[in-house]
Amino acid sequence: MKNDFFSVESIRDVVILRIRGNPLYALVDLQAKAALFDCMDAIDSRDDIRVMVILGPAEKPDYKEYVDFFRHIRGNRKAVHAKGDITCLADLDTLAKFCNAVNQLALKFVRSSKFVIHADSGLIISPFMNLSLACDYRIVGQDSYYKNPYLELGLVPKGGSAFFLTRLIGYRNALKVLLADNPMSADESLKLGLVDQVVPAGEIYDAAIKTAQRYADFPSTSLSGIKSLMNCSVADLQDCLKREDELFTRIINSSAFIDKTAVSKVAVK
Repeated sequence: MKNDFFSVESIRDVVILRIRGNPLYALVDLQAKAALFDCMDAIDSRDDIRVMVILGPAEKPDYKEYVDFFRHIRGNRKAVHAKGDITCLADLDTLAKFCNAVNQLALKFVRSSKFVIHADSGLIISPFMNLSLACDYRIVGQDSYYKNPYLELGLVPKGGSAFFLTRLIGYRNALKVLLADNPMSADESLKLGLVDQVVPAGEIYDAAIKTAQRYADFPSTSLSGIKSLMNCSVADLQDCLKREDELFTRIINSSAFIDKTAVSKVAVK
């Protein structure tokens, strides 16, 4: 299976789902999102599949494109006020699509009966770091680095990172990661426990397949059963994702966010 957003291949009892292009824009494309979710549901229904590998896009958009995505949401519509000022209004429809897609993906990874491995390299911004935390195992290239655009924009992280990080590395280290205003290297991420493997950038695919096949050799009942036991608190995750949505929407509609993104009120001459 192959489309503009992702492609799928299988090796024995392992499925590799490779993301393509700019995932941020694909997530707010209902048709692309539906195709991805249908594919994941089909994989989850297959008894002969034990492990699903999510591969990040080979060619990454630059950091500015990620930041501009959220600025676009903020400044997509305008309202003219009685005094002649123009206020940029948030594109709440796009914002809702983005939040819903991220929420649904995080929950799909957690609820999947398959062992889910995320493998990526290069720039990994916070929404995709957060989604990787919903997976069961993480592999990054030596050239990888995590960066938090939400700090530049005055937003909060989206994708359950506060929930996952607190459980994974503890409160104090989670706070360090969430408030890190400098890029975090692959080695730093490994030391903190954010990832399970760091490999040379050109060996991401091979490392992911090797790891996937190792886990695929475990009895499927044990693999899925242990994962189910470790993810008993899905309701807590849902509450966290809902709270993120509320904060995200409130901040994007606030004057503080308008000033932060420099797309604020402009006087009509």
